Amino acid sequence: MRASVQGRPGLDAWQFRDILIRNHTVNDHDDYSVLDLNRIANLGRMLSIRVDEYGQVNRAIIQNVQILDCRQDNPVPEEWGSDPGFEPRMIGSSMQIFVPPGPTEPYHAEVLVEDVLIQNCDDGGFEYGRAGTLTLRNLRVVDVGRMGALIRVDTLDASNVFIKGVESWEANLSYPFALSSLPHQVVFGFQDIRSANVRNITLTNNATQFLFWTNGPFYPQLSARNLLLHQNQCEYFVHPEHSASQFPPPLISYSFLNEEYPGEGNIHGDEPGYDPTLGAPWLSEQSLCVDAGNPVETDNDMEDAEHPGFALWPSLGGLRNDIGFTGGPGAFGLDSTWVGIPQEDEGLVSVRPTAIRVDPVFPNPFNSQLSLPIEVQSEREIHVSLFDMLGRRVADIAHQKLRPGHHVIQYHADGLASGLYFLRLQSGETTHTQKVLLIR
Repeated sequence: MRASVQGRPGLDAWQFRDILIRNHTVNDHDDYSVLDLNRIANLGRMLSIRVDEYGQVNRAIIQNVQILDCRQDNPVPEEWGSDPGFEPRMIGSSMQIFVPPGPTEPYHAEVLVEDVLIQNCDDGGFEYGRAGTLTLRNLRVVDVGRMGALIRVDTLDASNVFIKGVESWEANLSYPFALSSLPHQVVFGFQDIRSANVRNITLTNNATQFLFWTNGPFYPQLSARNLLLHQNQCEYFVHPEHSASQFPPPLISYSFLNEEYPGEGNIHGDEPGYDPTLGAPWLSEQSLCVDAGNPVETDNDMEDAEHPGFALWPSLGGLRNDIGFTGGPGAFGLDSTWVGIPQEDEGLVSVRPTAIRVDPVFPNPFNSQLSLPIEVQSEREIHVSLFDMLGRRVADIAHQKLRPGHHVIQYHADGLASGLYFLRLQSGETTHTQKVLLIR
C-alpha cells in the first residue's frame, strides 16, 4: 500500500488513520546476493507514505496502524552493504514514512506517528527518513526480520517504544563498505539527528547485529533515558568503531540493563520483573523498574485521579517515572482499543475486563463539541476527564452515576487550543482512554 501527498498553502495536516494490513504476502524471488539489484524499493513493502513539503510548513498525522502476519518468503533476503560503487543496499521494512528534503532549509515538515503495531512480519519494522520533525509515540514492533526501527530525521521526540524478537535471518555485514554506512540490521537505529528527546523504550529478546546505531561524528551524541534493555543477544551494542569516537555510544541514564553501563541512575540485574500474567512489556508491582526512572517532574507517570499520589495503570507505584515502555506521561493511553482487531487477538488492546462498552468519540477530529457514546450493563459511577500531552488534566467532563443502558456524554471544548488530547473514562477498576484531536 503506497500513498504520496504534497503540501500546499492552507493545508493543516495530512491524516492517515485506522489502517489494518494483515496476512499480506510479497512475492519477491530476487537473489539479493547480486549487488546491482534495487534495494530502495523494498522499504515500506506493506505500507509506504511519502510526504513532499516543497518548502511549505506542512504536517502529517499517522495514527492507529497495524501490520500483522505478513510474509516475504525469499530464501535469499536482502543484506545490508554497499556495492563497489558505494550504492546503498537497503533491507526491506514493513512500514516506511519518507519526507524528502525540500528545496531550501530549514525543512519544516512535522510528522506525528503514534499507535503503530507491527507484528509477526518477515520484513523489518518501522523506517523513517529523512527531513523535518518526527514525534513518535506508542510504537510496538514484535517478531520481525533484521530491523526493528530505523530513524533518520532532523529533530526526534520518541517515547513509549517496545521492540521484541528482531531476528537476523543469518544475514551478515558481508562487505567492508558497510561499516562506514548505516546498517539496517539494528534493533533501534538513529542517524543524522540534530536534536533528540528519547525516553521510555523497552528492547528485549532481540538477536540481530546491532542493538543501537547512533549518530556519526558530525552530529550530537545521542542521549536517552528510562530505557529497559533486557536479554538482547546482539553482536554489537553499538557500532564496532565507537571506541574511535566515530560513532559514539549513546549517553544512557536512569535505565535498566543486564550489564553495568556508565550513566546516572542506571541499574543492572538479570530480570526487570515483568508481570507474570501479561509478560513483557508490562511490569509487576515488584519490578526494579517501578519508580526508578528520571525523577524530573516532566517525566512523571500519570496520576490516578481516584488514588492521589499513585500512578495510573499501566504505570505502577508512585508518580516517579517507571523505566521502560509503560512509564511516563504518555503511558496511560497504551491500553486504548485498536481498530479492526478482535479482543482475543494479541495487540495493544484493552487488557482489563470491563462492564462498560465505550465507542469511539465523534467527531474526531473535532472543532468545538465532541460526543462519547457509552453503554453500561449495570448502574456504575463514571469519571470522564480530558488531559493534554503533558498529562495535565485540562477538563473534568463528567462525574456521575449511570443507569443500565446507552448514554452519550457531550463536551464543549471552550477555551482550549488546537492540539492532541487524551479523553479518559474511569469507572472502578476500568479505564478507557482515547486520543482526540481539536482543530480550530
